Amino acid sequence: MKFTLIICIILAESFFGEVGGQIPECTESDLHYTYTECDADKSRWRVYVPKSSTKCYVGSPKPPVQGPPCDKSCDAGRYLDVAGDQDCIDCPAGTYSVGNGVRYDQWDSLPKEFTVVSNGLRLSLKSLSKAQCEASVDTWVAQGPYLEGVPSDCNKDLSITTELITDGSLTIRYRNTLDMLGIVQVKSLCQSTAKSVLGDFEGITPLKKSKSSGFDITEIDMKPGKNKITFSLLGLNSAAPGNKFIIQSIEIKGMGFSTECTPCKPGFYSSIGSSHCTRCGANTYAPLSRSVSCKDCKEDEFSPPGAKECKPRPPCTESDYYASIAPCVNGTTYETYQWLDNKYCNDKHADSVILPKSGGSKECPSCNPGESLADDGTCEYCAEGQASDGSQPCESCPIGTEARKSKTFIHFDVMPSGLYPGCIKLADGGSFCDKQSTWVPKGDYIQVSDDIRALDFAVLNINNSHFANRTLDGRVYGKLVIRFNLTCDPADPCIFYLMQEDSVELRVVGSWNATTTTVYMHNFTSPDVKLISIAFRKSSKAANYLSSNTLSISELRLINTVSGGATECTPCVLGSSAAGEGCHSCAVGEIVVTNNVTNKKVCKKCPANYIAQDSFTCIPCGPGLVNNEDHTMCVSDCQFAYDGMKFDLSSLSGAQTFAGANMFTADGTTFHHNFNFVLCSGATKGLSKPPHVTCINNATIDSYYRVRDCQGCLGKLL
Repeated sequence: MKFTLIICIILAESFFGEVGGQIPECTESDLHYTYTECDADKSRWRVYVPKSSTKCYVGSPKPPVQGPPCDKSCDAGRYLDVAGDQDCIDCPAGTYSVGNGVRYDQWDSLPKEFTVVSNGLRLSLKSLSKAQCEASVDTWVAQGPYLEGVPSDCNKDLSITTELITDGSLTIRYRNTLDMLGIVQVKSLCQSTAKSVLGDFEGITPLKKSKSSGFDITEIDMKPGKNKITFSLLGLNSAAPGNKFIIQSIEIKGMGFSTECTPCKPGFYSSIGSSHCTRCGANTYAPLSRSVSCKDCKEDEFSPPGAKECKPRPPCTESDYYASIAPCVNGTTYETYQWLDNKYCNDKHADSVILPKSGGSKECPSCNPGESLADDGTCEYCAEGQASDGSQPCESCPIGTEARKSKTFIHFDVMPSGLYPGCIKLADGGSFCDKQSTWVPKGDYIQVSDDIRALDFAVLNINNSHFANRTLDGRVYGKLVIRFNLTCDPADPCIFYLMQEDSVELRVVGSWNATTTTVYMHNFTSPDVKLISIAFRKSSKAANYLSSNTLSISELRLINTVSGGATECTPCVLGSSAAGEGCHSCAVGEIVVTNNVTNKKVCKKCPANYIAQDSFTCIPCGPGLVNNEDHTMCVSDCQFAYDGMKFDLSSLSGAQTFAGANMFTADGTTFHHNFNFVLCSGATKGLSKPPHVTCINNATIDSYYRVRDCQGCLGKLL
């Protein structure tokens, strides 16, 4: 009965595909093998039918053949040979197969299987209608090597519906640097659920914020049947720059065997039995789909990775090479020149610049402020308590000043030792590359080199363990000053981020995306800042391989650091003279004064009957008081004058005691009070501190206590 039904379906589709019309008989090229739907026994049949039933009819249909079980699958790199013995065989070179599923990892455009629909959720405080949300900028943008989720005013879901015949899985390779939450929901369409994505939490998996470079991988189990996969970005869009949600690949397994392999697109290639296509390297290309290898560009041509054609190399300019300066010897050095690592220009072009010859003695470049020239010819930070403007040797700071450290960069003849250049490759999941050539020193400034391509970030880091505990103005622990020039073509968007990293996260503190020349200052209200990072992306379009956008920096200052060098000696901040605070203060009881002859700061003891109020001020003692030995306290000297009479109370100096009269308690017990006191301290005897007096209560056991400042109190009475 089942076999008869299949034959009837085939005959109906073959002979009655076009009512009332004449249909030619099919040729071999018009026919192909396929399988029927799985029946209740999970079996199927192989049938030979037209590729399009409206074109021709089957004159001599081949009988159906029992097919493999519906749950049969092939390994990655293989497919089911439907036309042959119905077994798994290797994919031909130039193609690939995931096996029992599908993989999306090439994002030149959004694959036709995906849909992007507004879910009505507002991600900003703007009042927008549903129609305005539908017309707003897409949340999901194909960038070639990855799919980018961009926060917008209205959220839009990315969805795909797929049917699994076995238990399967969804594997996502992604990177999330959003302040918002990324989620993926896998919902079975075989169940009766009418709730929306935002109102139904069935099958939701959070795609949390990435904590390191590289791609995160999340795998989710899926059940047989139809499933809808939906990606959403949730939360209020704060418009914080740097927010990215990048999907490198989406792989779905459980769809059964593949009856054919997927061709590699131009710019990619594969060998026999491949599970993926490989991108062509730089200066190679693959012009056609199903390529088995990449071809080399001609000598006067170049190409970016993944190219389907080569382009003529432009003439070389000064931006295509960089200089390296050898260590200084006896105050001189020499330069060597070399082309950028990713050189794409034609140095043989008639209009090309010539690479300068290496050698030629020249004066050593200036050190940056806070540094001085070491014996080996390199610049090194000044030692603790010393300062320099970079042109002179480091000198110790005078008394009453302190050497507040900073990291200052204003000379860029070479890459300063405190700066760490590199790049972030978003297509590789944000992996970091340590490359000196990503930034080119230009003497008065440093500039992003042409080694950086579209989509990648040029990075410049300043390490900072933390700021000094002494604040700059009470609540500011550190300060960043940056002078830069940013050139961005409005038709070719670029972005410049300024970021700080603490013990919690890396956060953006400033961003620019238009041509700008400015000095920007940022205050840090916490000492816990470990890293300052500058990141610049030339272009947000993968095709703009030769973008002219650029960033140059002529000044960088990170102020009040615990490492680095002091650029000058500054007056001590009041209260900063405690041990370990960095202030070169005087001894106890001394103040800082300026020597009229040498014009240098020196320490001086406060005069008689004066005490040191702080590092710069002496104040007089009151009537009847003199200074103690170290000029830190005013005390009585046991000499007292009143109404023309002078009293010498020296015999009463120090602690004195006398007993009160006998007294009686209610039960007749007798007791008396002992009075211990200090009338004057006898400073003339060399006492630097007033003595203590001890009070004893013999009514209870061990009830002793010492009293301070008795003499002080009596002194005020005098």
